[in-house]
Amino acid sequence: MVESADILLQEFQQGSMSLLGDAFLRNGSIELTKDSSGGLSSGRALFPSPIRLVDRASNATASFNTSFTFSITNTDAVHFGDGLAFIFAPSNTTQGGPGGWLGFLSASAPAGRPPPPTTQHSLAVEFDTFLNVEFMDPNDNHVGVDVDSMVSLEFADAGSERVELKSGRPITAWIQYDSGRQEMEVSLSYNAEQMPQKRLLSLSVNLYAVLDEYMFVGFSAATGGNIELHSLHSWQFSSSGLEHLDEARPPAAAVAAAAPPDLGQENQPERETSTRCTRKLCMAATTRFLAVSTASAIAGAVIVSMILWLTCSSRATRHDLDLGGGSKPGPRRFTFKELSCATKGFSQVLGYGAFGTVYKGRLRDEIVEVEVAVKRANRGSKHGREEFMSELSIIGCLRHRNLVQLQGWCREKNELLLVYDFMPNGSLDKLLFDKSASSSALKWSVRFKVVVGIGSALAYLHSEWEQQVVHRDVKASNIMLDANLNARLGDFGLARLMEHDSSPETTITAGTVGYLAPEYLHTGKATDKTDVFSFGIVALEVASGRRPITEEEDNVTEESSGSSSSSSRVLVDWAWGLHRNGKLLQAADPKLGVEFEQVEMLLLLQVGLLCCHPDPTSRPSMKQAVQILCGEMTLPPLPKAKPRPSFASLPPVSIEDIIQE
Repeated sequence: MVESADILLQEFQQGSMSLLGDAFLRNGSIELTKDSSGGLSSGRALFPSPIRLVDRASNATASFNTSFTFSITNTDAVHFGDGLAFIFAPSNTTQGGPGGWLGFLSASAPAGRPPPPTTQHSLAVEFDTFLNVEFMDPNDNHVGVDVDSMVSLEFADAGSERVELKSGRPITAWIQYDSGRQEMEVSLSYNAEQMPQKRLLSLSVNLYAVLDEYMFVGFSAATGGNIELHSLHSWQFSSSGLEHLDEARPPAAAVAAAAPPDLGQENQPERETSTRCTRKLCMAATTRFLAVSTASAIAGAVIVSMILWLTCSSRATRHDLDLGGGSKPGPRRFTFKELSCATKGFSQVLGYGAFGTVYKGRLRDEIVEVEVAVKRANRGSKHGREEFMSELSIIGCLRHRNLVQLQGWCREKNELLLVYDFMPNGSLDKLLFDKSASSSALKWSVRFKVVVGIGSALAYLHSEWEQQVVHRDVKASNIMLDANLNARLGDFGLARLMEHDSSPETTITAGTVGYLAPEYLHTGKATDKTDVFSFGIVALEVASGRRPITEEEDNVTEESSGSSSSSSRVLVDWAWGLHRNGKLLQAADPKLGVEFEQVEMLLLLQVGLLCCHPDPTSRPSMKQAVQILCGEMTLPPLPKAKPRPSFASLPPVSIEDIIQE
C-alpha cells in the first residue's frame, strides 16, 4: 500500500507494473493489447500497490499529478479502434471488456448515463480512437473523463490541439487534480518536454465522491476486431495531501493480491483538544456529484485500519454520526477514551458472547445523549479479531430497518470495540424463555411481526443488496428488539459475502447447534438456504415457545438404577410429528393461551416446517417466505411427513442423530 505516491518509470521492466489480460512487455515499453490478429483484445498495466486517495475520517482527498507518454498505432487506415485509458481501479485481479469498453469497465456494465450504483467505483481518462454511438462519443479522436460509465462526464476533441491519437507518434498527456479547488485538468502534446499552457479539458469534480479510499492506478486499452497497437513508454505519478493523516489500511477487495489481514498494528488515538467525554460528534455530509453515486463512507470509514475481503460501497450519500437523529448515521471511529467514558469504565455489563463482553454506554454531544451497546473483544483472541473484521466489513455497509445499526468502532491499544444502537428490550430468546421476562411483551401480534421483520432482513441480505450476505448464525439470541419491539438481526461475526449466483466455498462449519441445516453440517458449504433453515427454526421457536433442543424426562424407570432417563427433543422433529398426525396447532405456545390468531399461528408453523425441509432445494427463498407470511403468495403443499434428506452422499438421518454425533 502507498500512502503518498511518487512514481517515476522512464522505462518498464519485469515487475514494475502488474500486467493483466493481453498486456506484455517489449523493449522497455508496455504493449496493452495484442499485436497480431485474432479478434477482440484488452489489457491492463497497474502499479502493483494500491495508492491512498481518500481519507474518510477527515473528509480529505489527495491531489495528484501524472504525465505519461504513449502511442497508438493504426495498422489499417480503414479499420481501427478502440483506444487507451488512464484508470483508477478498485481491483488488480480483474480487467475490463474489449472494444469500446477500453479494458476499463466490464462489457456487462450499462452503456448509458446515469450508471446504477456499483459495489466499487472506477475513474478513467480515456483517449478514444473509435466513435461508439452507444457511449455518446463525439468522434473517433477525443479525450474524456469517465466515472463508472463509458459515457464521459466531459470530453474534448484531441484535434483541437492538432493531435491525432492514432497517428503512431509518441504523445504525452498531463493530468492534474487539485483537491482544494476540486478541479481536474488534462493537457495533450506531441512535445514531451513542455506541458502546453492551454488545457485540452478542464472539469470541476469532487473526487471524494467517486474514489475509494485505496485504488490501483495504471492503464488499460482494448481493440474490437481490428489491430491497433497501444504502447505505454513512460509514466510519472505523484500524490499529496494525506501524508499527515493517521495511517490506515486499504480495503481488501482492492488488495486481492496483497498481504493477508494484519490486526497487530495499532491505530494511534485521535488527537483531541479536549479530554472531556462530551465531544461533539456531528460532522458534515458530502454530496453527490452529478448523476454519479457516491462511494459510501459507511464502507470507506468502517474499513479504515484493516483489510477487507470485499468492498462494500453503499448507495447512499455519505453521513457521519449525528446523535441528534434524523438521517441514518454512518459508522465512525471512536477513541478508546471516548468509549471508556461512555461505559463508565466498562462497568455496565449487558451480556457475554464468544466475541467478548457487551456493555451499555451513553454517548453525548452538546445537545443530546443516546444509549449505545459497546461490544469489546476479548484481548488476544484471534476469534474475536476475525469476528471484528467480519462485522465491520459487512454490517457497516448495510442499511435495513430490521438490522442492528452499527454506529462505529475502535481499534486502539490492542483493543477492538464495536458500537451499536442500544436495544432496550434485549434479545428474543430472553423474552421467549427467561422466566423473569414480562410475558406480556411477546403477545401474538408482536411475535408474528418479529418473524416477518427478520424474514425481511434476511431477504434483503440474500437478494436485495449489491452482494449476497449469508449470515450463518441466525438464532433467537442474535435477534434484538428495540423500544418499539421491532426485531433487529445482529451479530455478523460469522457472516460471509458472496457474489449473487456464485458457488459457495467449503468452510469450517460455524453456527449454533439446533439451528444448523443438515447439508451444512455435511458439506461445510453455507448458502442462503442454510439461513432459510435457521429462520425456520426461529419461526417454530416463536410459535411454540420451545427451544430448538430441550432435555426432557422420559418418565421411564430403569430397572437397573431406579432412576428416570432423559432424552433430547428436537423442535423441528417434534413439529413434523404433530403435522404428520394432523395436530400441528398443538405446537402453539401454552403461554399464549387462546390469545392468538389460529390462521396466523398455523401459517407460521407451516412456513417454519417448509423452511426446515431437509432438502435445501425444496425450501423457499427468504423473499418467498415473507410473501407467504404476508398473504402475497400461496403456501406450497407440505409433505405429510418429514422427508428424508436427499442431498448428495448424506445418509438419511434425523437432525437429532446429527446433533448427537
